[in-house]
Amino acid sequence: MSAKRNIVDASRTLLARLRYLRDVVVPKIPANELNMANYEKAPTRYDHTCGTSRCIAGWAAVNQTFMDQGLRLHGKYTYGSRWPIYQPQTKIGQSRREKLGDRGSVLTESDFFGLTYNQWQMLFGPNSYRYDNGHVNNTPGVGEIQTRINKVIKRNHGVNR
Repeated sequence: MSAKRNIVDASRTLLARLRYLRDVVVPKIPANELNMANYEKAPTRYDHTCGTSRCIAGWAAVNQTFMDQGLRLHGKYTYGSRWPIYQPQTKIGQSRREKLGDRGSVLTESDFFGLTYNQWQMLFGPNSYRYDNGHVNNTPGVGEIQTRINKVIKRNHGVNR
């Protein structure tokens, strides 16, 4: 397979992932369980709220379709939260993340969705939501998230939808 064809196929995969995030994952996030301040925050024994809140990346990492492609949450609830890591399989069967260390970082979502650092900040960075319009906003609405995803799609792939 030619290098050009590999690039085209990779671009289609990244575009499909962004569209799936926008059209399937984001609309299913319960409003009271979206919080951009944490990848995943499990209730503690001192916390009297129910359920687990996650940011957009945290919700993507528990979606079965994305999990089948190597994105998942890592860590133990004993630490109070888990974080997404992306482990694409290499030819020898060991993931790149296992070779480099298991702790995920900004590169997790950037690699999986094909984002620049600034695009990662716009979609997943808690500070980009926290200070929108000069006020704290850790719980953006579905429409706001989808608008941000559309901006990335248009910039990276040259299509509006």
